[in-house]
Amino acid sequence: MNERTESVCCVLCGPAPRRVVAVKPPHTIARCERCGLCYAATRPAPVAMADFYDRYFAERPETGYEHYRSGEAWRRIVARGRVSLLARHVPVGRLLDHGCATGVFLREAAGAGWDVLGVEPSAAAREVIAREAPDLKVIGPDEMLGLPRRSFDAITMFDNFCYLHDPLGALRRFRALLRPGGVILSIGALDHAPAHRAPELGITHTFYYAPGSVERLCRAAGLRLLVNTTVVKNANLPRKHPLAWAASHVPVLRTLFFRQHFFVATPEDPREALAAGPPHSPPDAQGGPAVDSREDSQP
Repeated sequence: MNERTESVCCVLCGPAPRRVVAVKPPHTIARCERCGLCYAATRPAPVAMADFYDRYFAERPETGYEHYRSGEAWRRIVARGRVSLLARHVPVGRLLDHGCATGVFLREAAGAGWDVLGVEPSAAAREVIAREAPDLKVIGPDEMLGLPRRSFDAITMFDNFCYLHDPLGALRRFRALLRPGGVILSIGALDHAPAHRAPELGITHTFYYAPGSVERLCRAAGLRLLVNTTVVKNANLPRKHPLAWAASHVPVLRTLFFRQHFFVATPEDPREALAAGPPHSPPDAQGGPAVDSREDSQP
């Protein structure tokens, strides 16, 4: 390992046995044989992730940002659908969007009456929001630690949960930030994506989730799941919808529509959210599970 790469254990089980399911040099994707969580056993260190975010949003064609911006009209349509999806689970109130990128969802949510706050690790992305939507407030991950408890009705993560270095710590912190009746809503990468379904994804993903592993994480964080299923990316459709079937079976649609994990969670006991201490690391690209010095081999 070097300063830009690290080796870690399962965030739930520590140094439990694991099986390698994919290798994307220099990263190794493993599945914990005790709890089933799929994660990057070797992965970009926090400093490398921070550099990746800034390169991506630095408005240089070679980093992907130009492609991201070219799809913004479609992203606005998707964001409106996600605002409607959120409204099915919690009344309009105060919203924290974690990993808000250039603020497309934030703008749609604000337009629907939400009092919004964004969290974004990329300084370049925050600059885009400051320039194009100066009325929106966006902070960096370190500033999250100063947010008061019990101050949000909803916390959202879109294509973001799979990038966290410490999802358990993040969920615990989010639980403490929720008001009674508040929810966490997340849509992101499925756990089998790295090895089987989408090999072009995942060189910066740190975790790959399935309903079972999300249930275990939420339970460990003191959260109760209201929804725990899969949806079609960009469509927010249930698994049995005809478009979901087409997205799984028609190759030309797979890059635009593919299945993602979707969950909604609420504190198991609202009083626990007030009593919960801060997580052992910030809920962003900082920190993570215990460092692991083991060497893995293919089964």
